[in-house]
Amino acid sequence: MTAAGALAAAAAAAGMAALRWTPVLLIALLLAGRRGATARQRHAVWAAALLALAVMAPASGLLPRLELPVPGPVAELAAGEAVGEMAAARRASAPGSVAGSAEGVPAVTAGRVGGPAALAALWLAGALALAGGELLQLAATRRLVRAARALPAGVAEPVGVEGQALARRCRVADLSVPAVAGVLRPRILLPPTWPSWPRPWREAVLLHEAAHLERRDLAWQVLGRWLRAAFWFHPGVWLAVRRAASEAEAACDEQVVARGIDRLEYARVLLEVATAARSGPLPGAALGAVARPSQLGERVRRLLAPAPTGGRGRRLGAALLLACGLGAAAASPSLSPAEGASASGELPLRRVGGAGDGAGSGATGTWLLRCADGDVRCAALGAGALRALEAAGTPGAVIVTRVADGRVEAYASRGIVRGPQDGVPAAAPGSLAKLALAAAWWERGGGERALPCPQVTTTSTGARVRAVAASRVPLAPREVLAHSCNTAAAAMAAELARTHGEASLSLALEPLVGGARPPAARALDWELQSIGIGPLETDPLRVAAFLHAVGNDGRAVEPWAGVRPAAPPRRLFGAATAAALRGALAAAVDHGTARELGELQRGQAWRLTGKTATVTGAGGRADGWFAALAVDAAGRPERAVVVWLQGGGPGSARPARLALELARAARG
Repeated sequence: MTAAGALAAAAAAAGMAALRWTPVLLIALLLAGRRGATARQRHAVWAAALLALAVMAPASGLLPRLELPVPGPVAELAAGEAVGEMAAARRASAPGSVAGSAEGVPAVTAGRVGGPAALAALWLAGALALAGGELLQLAATRRLVRAARALPAGVAEPVGVEGQALARRCRVADLSVPAVAGVLRPRILLPPTWPSWPRPWREAVLLHEAAHLERRDLAWQVLGRWLRAAFWFHPGVWLAVRRAASEAEAACDEQVVARGIDRLEYARVLLEVATAARSGPLPGAALGAVARPSQLGERVRRLLAPAPTGGRGRRLGAALLLACGLGAAAASPSLSPAEGASASGELPLRRVGGAGDGAGSGATGTWLLRCADGDVRCAALGAGALRALEAAGTPGAVIVTRVADGRVEAYASRGIVRGPQDGVPAAAPGSLAKLALAAAWWERGGGERALPCPQVTTTSTGARVRAVAASRVPLAPREVLAHSCNTAAAAMAAELARTHGEASLSLALEPLVGGARPPAARALDWELQSIGIGPLETDPLRVAAFLHAVGNDGRAVEPWAGVRPAAPPRRLFGAATAAALRGALAAAVDHGTARELGELQRGQAWRLTGKTATVTGAGGRADGWFAALAVDAAGRPERAVVVWLQGGGPGSARPARLALELARAARG
């Protein structure tokens, strides 16, 4: 991933973590505000809230799905990276001597995602500004600690038997008030005037600073300040950091009073120390001071007020906050109507366009996969695919899935008129039907016998097939698929119907067409259907499931997103048939109908292999399919990529090029 992609991903992850954390903040406000709570309990609540925020971003991929109506630029914050990569890939793969290069997908304009990129840059600027300030404070603290001197002997005796041990952790530094410094090796820094202070002052101040060391307050403060730098845009983070620091001081004050120091006398000590602080240097933000003037008034009021009663379960509030807060953030109900759908062929999609926004009349909108929150990669791939569809200027749909488990990584559609569900188009399969036909051929013992491939035409009614060329070039079944020979495929269908009955053809095509069968179908109808001319239709989801079977040695896994279908994978054919189909997909790119795609992949470690399909529509319109498997250098299938473009030209042209761009973006 490039630097821009990493920036976009980090910004989107921060935004989603902040959304998840907001319910935790509300619970913290309620728990910290309960009557009778001690400062120690309130600090535990705010520390737990900060800890929840710290683990929210790295754990976002493990938490259940959360759906919130966030603005489009936030949801697609990382989209600019994917679109930019796709545009760069398009420029790099522009063919030189390859014929038909004018039919490639037009370049995607990256400027359309400038808004999200600006948001990411703004987040980074704020985070760097605050982080830079923290680094400067830490450097100043390090210099101060290094310059500190050992404490004169005897001044720690007022705290009793613990005095000598505590004295070894004290240093004299150029400060006007005592402070704590260091997270890994904490030290108490005392002003040069410390030996001249009255004994009650020294005793109370050392007890206060010893409480800071015991509670490790500075570590919590450092965590809070770095979280504030990362989530500077969330006002609740600023509140939580400020309240945690304030409650830490109050908790130490309570501990001093519990050690026998009179409340009124201790309040007087704080006032005197704060007065002395005005005449010398104050500690920076990287130090914990005993008497900051900004906190003095609130601390004195608490000391003079009646002591809180607290309760036996002082840690119960923090534990409840972590459990209930994280549960509420992770298990919020989804607003997606398709969320929880587990039926075959259903995806959680969101509509991003209105009626009439697609190409042509009757278009019903533009759709994108509803990605899991925090899944910036899914959002980037989907947004990039949609931009490419818009650039193509034609209705269409694309899907990218993982072969092993069927998980959808990207889905986008534009200008859909009809289909099995909103946003999923139905279309004639064209030569994709040859994949199912060849699978049935190999499964039923057809073998590798070569078949003739004459040039043919069909009558307008499709009632008969007539050879118009005398030459008969025999092709093995794999080459029938690679060169998409209609006559050889029709001959395969006729032989299957004769030897195994027409039911064998119906079963062969069922994975692609869902079991639909035209009424009163004749043998010739099935021959035509086997080459994609008949009335049956398929959709990208069914094609992707079939490709999963090709990549998984015959087991078809349903595409899914959000909630995985409960149905187990279906076995469509054996491992040998799957291997033969994978070989046919590779042959189509090496020297078959998609050989131009092979030229574009020269020098590429992995390969995109696939089957083209072209369907002639109304008025001579050419609709194109490209069904592909992306395989690694060892030939193992990784992803399925399906592209359908209505009026997008032959499947070997724009659909194939778009599939290659999507595969490159998915691989990063």
